[in-house]
Amino acid sequence: MIAAYTRPGDLVIDPMVGSGTSAVEALLAGRRARVSDVSPLSVLLSRVKTTHVDAAAALDCVRAWRGVSSDVALVGLRNPTHWFLPETIASLVRIRSAIQSLEEGPARALLMVAFLAIVRRASRATTQQGRLFLDAETALPDAWPAFEARAIRAIDAARMLPPEWHADVRLAPATSVPEGETAPLCILHPPYFNNYKYSSVSSLELAWMGVDPKHVRREEIREAFKVGGIDNARRYVSDMLAVLASCAGRVHRGGRLALMIGDATFRGEYLPLTRELVAGAREFGLEPELVAVRVPKFTEASWVASQRRTKSRIGVSLHDFVVVLRRT
Repeated sequence: MIAAYTRPGDLVIDPMVGSGTSAVEALLAGRRARVSDVSPLSVLLSRVKTTHVDAAAALDCVRAWRGVSSDVALVGLRNPTHWFLPETIASLVRIRSAIQSLEEGPARALLMVAFLAIVRRASRATTQQGRLFLDAETALPDAWPAFEARAIRAIDAARMLPPEWHADVRLAPATSVPEGETAPLCILHPPYFNNYKYSSVSSLELAWMGVDPKHVRREEIREAFKVGGIDNARRYVSDMLAVLASCAGRVHRGGRLALMIGDATFRGEYLPLTRELVAGAREFGLEPELVAVRVPKFTEASWVASQRRTKSRIGVSLHDFVVVLRRT
């Protein structure tokens, strides 16, 4: 999409940047990036992944003083010992304290990302699925070796980034794309209607950031994973149309909005959500120009199912779509 619809030096916008992939790809292609997300975790990841820094000295400081262990109130987790061994909590507190003692800046942010990257690995939660399930056998009483290894990898990667790299990364809901220069391309990869909430998936990491997941959840697209009724699909479409309206105002006339989306089923009923969104987008001057179909081999749910079902009963019944909308 970036190669097809932009030129070197052009701006690429992504208001649901997630882990920062579109920002990285835009910069690699010689474009500029203005990205945002409703999650502070996504914003931190995107900033770190687009910032050149050598944090070796900062890691040495953390090694020299791992902080102090103390009681910790993990925001949004009612019972931290349900998800973490007491000794794991003490270990993570020491690491986080040492990181927070550093001067605020890119090096500290990079080490914080390395720390958050091992939180779930150190916990009693399984790492094989998005949703949190207990898997106490994998817990790490001492999180330091995992953190140190991840920090070294992160430092090696960050020091290879071009020093001139810079992405405009902001914290904002997708229904309110930050004002600024319009762009020839907006990339939009929202959660699917039958997905689970990202604030729930990343609740352990958010808690160690000091962010209550429920504050993030208020601004998320209202998807509905295995809960609620058909009305939730209407709310999802309403939210997504508000996003498209906001994005349309940030795209050049003649520019494109690339929407990665999927339909859903509810109790056996097919929900043509993509068609509804494309039809509604016309109100904002977004006309469909191209539709591509992506056939995923597995979704996470079908991968999990594959562990307990025969091959004939596994598969993905719904396709994904990439819809290119042109602003008239």
